[in-house]
Amino acid sequence: MAIRLINGVVIDADTLDGLNAALAANQIPVLDGSAQIALANLVAAVCSETEADNKITAHTTADAHHEAITPAQVDTKVSDHAVLLTGIHGEVIVRKTANETVHESTVLQNDDHLFMAIAINEVWEFRLYLRITCGAMRTGTCNFTVPGGGSYLFHGTSVVAGTTSNTTIGKIGDTSISVIEGIVINGGNAGTFQFQWAQPTAADEDTIILADSCLIAHRVL
Repeated sequence: MAIRLINGVVIDADTLDGLNAALAANQIPVLDGSAQIALANLVAAVCSETEADNKITAHTTADAHHEAITPAQVDTKVSDHAVLLTGIHGEVIVRKTANETVHESTVLQNDDHLFMAIAINEVWEFRLYLRITCGAMRTGTCNFTVPGGGSYLFHGTSVVAGTTSNTTIGKIGDTSISVIEGIVINGGNAGTFQFQWAQPTAADEDTIILADSCLIAHRVL
């Protein structure tokens, strides 16, 4: 008696008798000789107990590395642009999602949206597009903060040379676009590169940076 496997291999009677004896010795049920079985299944059937244990252990270990996460966790990971975009692309794009107002104040305040995380010794070039509404008496003024040991230089719509000093943004009595460009060179402390702004001199009126202003930065180093 001989059997033909699905892949066309024929096992003759002598080989089959020896295989049946081996299977029986290991208390493995012997298939009827007329049955067709896949070669992979046949090999699996005669693997040793040790091999089987190893396969089970490897499969269990592999499963342990597939950590289940909830949709909420996915949303959190994706929304963390500083980690996601910086890590993958070396680019950060931050959109201001709401208007922000300064009224009669010369104290530079941190913008609620326009900031980004920078790591140790990173170098970034950046550009700010500011939609800003100024009252009849005052423009706005702005500057930045960096982690300790870091430095930066920028220029804007009313600044010709690079500066680290407060600079004018906006146009009196109008809504306009101010563009600020620069480079930030971080030192040995990770932290936040933060845009700040205020009024150059206090006035009883609102200075507003509008939603959809944005910060775009690319990592150089």
